[in-house]
Amino acid sequence: MGSDDVVSAEDMPSLVNAYCQATIVRIPSGVCGSVVAASWVRAFSQACQLGWGDLNDSSPGHFRSLVGANLLDRCPSERAMVAATRLVASVCGLVTPRSARRWTAWYGSACDPDSAIGQEVRRGVTPAMLSRARSRTQDRGAQEEMSSPELRRSGTLRAERDELAKAFRVARFELVHARAMELTTGARCQIAEAALASAMRKNLDLLDQLQHARDRSERAQQSTLRKQVGASRTQQLEEQLSDLNARHNRTLQCFAAMLDSLMEATAKAEREVMIWRDRSPDESVQQELSEVAEMIAKSALLATDHIRATLVQQGIHLPSTR
Repeated sequence: MGSDDVVSAEDMPSLVNAYCQATIVRIPSGVCGSVVAASWVRAFSQACQLGWGDLNDSSPGHFRSLVGANLLDRCPSERAMVAATRLVASVCGLVTPRSARRWTAWYGSACDPDSAIGQEVRRGVTPAMLSRARSRTQDRGAQEEMSSPELRRSGTLRAERDELAKAFRVARFELVHARAMELTTGARCQIAEAALASAMRKNLDLLDQLQHARDRSERAQQSTLRKQVGASRTQQLEEQLSDLNARHNRTLQCFAAMLDSLMEATAKAEREVMIWRDRSPDESVQQELSEVAEMIAKSALLATDHIRATLVQQGIHLPSTR
């Protein structure tokens, strides 16, 4: 048909049907996915008659949608589905790639005479092709009427049957998607519960580690405090010992000086007694001086012994000079 011909939206499903039949002929035969591609194109025409909108999904996702709507019997292998989608995209514009793994099937746009794919459908269908497609559709309808006399007499019942069949397909399709969403939601809930349990275990482990670190810190602080107290006490004792040593040294020096002074005084007194003894020829005077010298020597000796005894009581031992 020419692009200038006026085509209504009601005529587009018939044009899409004729275009799909011509597309099946253009699909290369004998290659991987050729049979699956032909079945997908037939299902595409039926989906357009059901009023589907454009769908963006992966190749397996498109086939699952058609199977869920009872437009295909089953899903083939993933390799065949991907190959079939690529074959259809190579011969027509019913499906186009959106990314490396996602495709858009133009169910709704194909039935729109003003869209790009709709204009491609109009250009790709000749009047003869449209007539053959319509005759096939009429023949299929006549066979259905011949199979049921009651429905042949009542077009209203047939229309209701078609509406019910369409509603059944849509409901089945929605049910499949709802089940898939339910499974996905359940799996997400399980994953979230597992993540929550893992997070709680990690938090408990962190609390245990924190408590252990706190206990270690407290023990370290107590040990450091004890060491500091011990070091302070040791320093205090060392200072006291140093002070006692200083006092001990000063005491030694004091008593040594006293001994030296006493010995010096004794020696001086003895010298004076000897001088007086040499100068006084009187025997009585000399005897008296000798007694004085002897008394001075005894006094010095007693004083020295008393000083030594006092030092010994304090733990100080002086070297003997005798």
